[in-house]
Amino acid sequence: NNNNNNNNNNAQTLHSWEHITNLGDRSHQGDIRYLPQWGTGGFLVANEEAVPGSGNNIRVRFYPNLAALFCNEAQYSMALPRTFSTGAEGTPNIISMDGDSPESSSIFIGFHYYRDCVVDRQAYGVLTNFSEWTAWNNEIVNTSVEQMGFGGNIGGRYRFAWGDDDDDDDEETPKIKRPSYILMPGFGEHKRAVSSVKFAPSRLMKKDRPNAAICASSSADGYIKLWNVQDSWTTAASSATSKKSGLASSSANKREESADGRGKMGEGGDDNNGSAHALEPTVTCGGHTRGINDIAWNPVSPFLASASDDKTVRLWDMVTGEPLVEYRGHDSFVFCVDQYQHMIVSGSFDETVKLWDIRSGDCVSTLPAHSDPVTSVSFNRDGTVVCTGSHDGLIRLWDVATGECLKTIYAAGNPPVCSAKFSPNSKYILAGTLMDATLRLWPVHRTGSNLCSKTYKSEHHVNAKYSIVADFTHDGNVITGSETGKVILYDLQSQDVLQVLDAHDDAVLAVSAHDKLPFLASGAMTNDRRVHFWTPENFEF
Repeated sequence: NNNNNNNNNNAQTLHSWEHITNLGDRSHQGDIRYLPQWGTGGFLVANEEAVPGSGNNIRVRFYPNLAALFCNEAQYSMALPRTFSTGAEGTPNIISMDGDSPESSSIFIGFHYYRDCVVDRQAYGVLTNFSEWTAWNNEIVNTSVEQMGFGGNIGGRYRFAWGDDDDDDDEETPKIKRPSYILMPGFGEHKRAVSSVKFAPSRLMKKDRPNAAICASSSADGYIKLWNVQDSWTTAASSATSKKSGLASSSANKREESADGRGKMGEGGDDNNGSAHALEPTVTCGGHTRGINDIAWNPVSPFLASASDDKTVRLWDMVTGEPLVEYRGHDSFVFCVDQYQHMIVSGSFDETVKLWDIRSGDCVSTLPAHSDPVTSVSFNRDGTVVCTGSHDGLIRLWDVATGECLKTIYAAGNPPVCSAKFSPNSKYILAGTLMDATLRLWPVHRTGSNLCSKTYKSEHHVNAKYSIVADFTHDGNVITGSETGKVILYDLQSQDVLQVLDAHDDAVLAVSAHDKLPFLASGAMTNDRRVHFWTPENFEF
């Protein structure tokens, strides 16, 4: 419904319509899709609506038939909560729909948000089962366009054709163009298998360096190294010779320490092409007496925690490289670690999970979490819940304050869990399992269904021997590694393989994705021992 009569042509076009449905006095910027697969054929409508005193948001409605649409009698209606702007999010475009009914569906929507209540920027999200909304800032589009010198609004609309136009009937739903990652020339090295790579949170970077990216890596050699990712990028010309793309995932059996020779880079990143070069770490930390299995950044301070086979957890100042605190109490190898502000959580082969006070070094809680080695620990976004995974096949959620087990999740057949982490919005858990080489996305609801929402599996994804981890990319997709030495990028919603990245000569042990920028890091086992970095080929620092 458009009451703007400043354009006479638009007004005449409106008057010629056979049916006009008023969705509300403050509804505008609408999009519509016909869904013959839902019931007897329904209509999905998304529009921006102005809420007096609150700002603008998106509303999505489903009408079971044409009569319901004409009468504005929606069977399902949901106002989507704003994620990025306190003022306005709207101008929706319905990109794709999956599922056979509204209560069992995934609706992919692009939209604009009013950044800092100054300028429009692009984003997209998924409405699941007409009950849950998850949104991501489209940094690839926003950053790329801004770097081209445009300072105004950024956003796009997709066209919808109504009627019997044969050309339009055959038109496929437009898809968002995904970045094609390429291998950056510079790489890091360790003396033994790389066990973990982790990008520093973007909030730790200086405001005058918005494209800066720092990545830490750990190894079975007992050392932590810090890499400036910008050092890995020489010139756009040299990047063109690196045709082999790669993402990676982390292998959790981080105890493969045979000292065989180093493998070469994959084709297109070969040492002989003149572009590949070893980086010098900006900081090196040593102190553990045995290999390091995992590292984790503090979200608000430049502190890095490390978990080691020497049965300790350590905290490091990554500005100076100096050790700050040593946490002792586990009875076996410490395999995994995570941080949230003043808390550290660690998991061990002694089958327990311990919570530590960062400042005092005291263990504040010990959870008899599992009946086999604990392979993964993860804080949710506000630090109130910890997720743990184990070779006993269980994923468990724990209340940090009380130590109560809130929920237990497991896949059919109880395959050993090698990784489990919260999604950025903490509504889902991404977990990988051994033997069946499968990633699963589980809903977190305490009383909700124990059925996974998505599964990710492909012929490139081999995981029978090592604990391989996965991560979420900055634009909301999924990366993982493989015992074949490849890294796989999955589309979060469609579960399709978007890209297979290949540059390592051994099983990929570690992966990380930057939280705001299109950077990826990967690290591999003993026959490779390198840390590689990846970025879209058109990205400029």
